[in-house]
Amino acid sequence: LNPIPPHSIPFAALGGLILIFGFFGFNGGSVLAITDTADDSGDIYEGANGLKVARAIVNTILSAAGGALTAVLYSKIFEQKLSLMAIINGAIAGMVSICAGADAVHPWAGLVIGAVGGLAYVGTAKLVALAGIDDAIDAVGVHLGAGSWGLIATAFFHFDAGIFYGGDGDFLGWQIAGLLTIVVWTAGVTGILFGILSTFGLLRVDSDVEESGLDDTEHGEKAYEFHDMASRAADHV
Repeated sequence: LNPIPPHSIPFAALGGLILIFGFFGFNGGSVLAITDTADDSGDIYEGANGLKVARAIVNTILSAAGGALTAVLYSKIFEQKLSLMAIINGAIAGMVSICAGADAVHPWAGLVIGAVGGLAYVGTAKLVALAGIDDAIDAVGVHLGAGSWGLIATAFFHFDAGIFYGGDGDFLGWQIAGLLTIVVWTAGVTGILFGILSTFGLLRVDSDVEESGLDDTEHGEKAYEFHDMASRAADHV
């Protein structure tokens, strides 16, 4: 296996930080209101949706912490390194895994869901690599792996209807049905798209283009001029 390394760890870390803040709005904003008087139980009181937003944001950051922790622990235990990329992707995987139940689970459950989501990301990413599929940013591991776990976990940890709180199996059945629908739809649409691109030779660039980079071959502008930088530095020695 030949992992595809990031071209810039600092940029990757910055992107991860931006995504964390973005998820606050993504999960918190999914409530769609912060001042309405509404409640899952039917009770009406001022600020009910505000509590949902707060819970969603708290669970988002806790799930990010849990996912980052388990991913980097795996990296340290099994690969003998404290990988920053494992922390970044683990945090994103944790946040992805909490999306389905961000406003409907207790904070401790948000931490647990995120922690397992980090491991789901690692396991799925390993399977993708073993299958010989290029996934430079481990998107399949983060979104399919952790996202699938998050859908299933909500059926267990939901504090009103979850199995751990006395709920029946119907909730789990609907979550599994939703997951299968997402997989079938995504695989079907992308399979058709990629099939068409492959037929016309547009799915993947040539190996020499991969080596030189799309920035140079497609845009005529190199993102980095390392050789020129080195020669200019040598001229000043």
